[in-house]
Amino acid sequence: MAEMDQRTEYVSNALIDMYAKCGSMTRAKVVFDKEALLAFQRVCAGKVEPNSVAFIGVLPACDRVGLFAEGLCKSYHIKPTIEHCGCVIDMYAGAGRLEEACKFVKSMPVEPNAVVWRLLISACRVHGDFDGGLCLVSGFTELKTPRGAEGHVASSNILADAGG
Repeated sequence: MAEMDQRTEYVSNALIDMYAKCGSMTRAKVVFDKEALLAFQRVCAGKVEPNSVAFIGVLPACDRVGLFAEGLCKSYHIKPTIEHCGCVIDMYAGAGRLEEACKFVKSMPVEPNAVVWRLLISACRVHGDFDGGLCLVSGFTELKTPRGAEGHVASSNILADAGG
């Protein structure tokens, strides 16, 4: 079995390399994400408890292959950080599940930062929920931490698209 895993890993790595060299980063990323999830499954099957850093790699991979893993950190008794929460919000937002993304933000164990608000505002814009995006701009502007130019761009884009 270990020999089979090793061969699968070699083939996956060769595919990632080939796709990247051919300029097909999307396909390379798909293979990489599947490989990351397989590696995570092998770690868990080996009775090794993954740490919080492992989840920062696994959650985006889950997102890109269409898995919703919002309960994953809880299953392994890991206290979610803002990075973990951002990955979950990105999953919901990317799938157009904006209401669930907003509910998740309200229940987060950490204070939302500028990246979280920017994710939500941009997702509203992409999915045509201009009213929702406009409501979120106020949360973004009330932040006490530095916001950066990206946040102002996201806010102005939703305002422009909403006709305001």
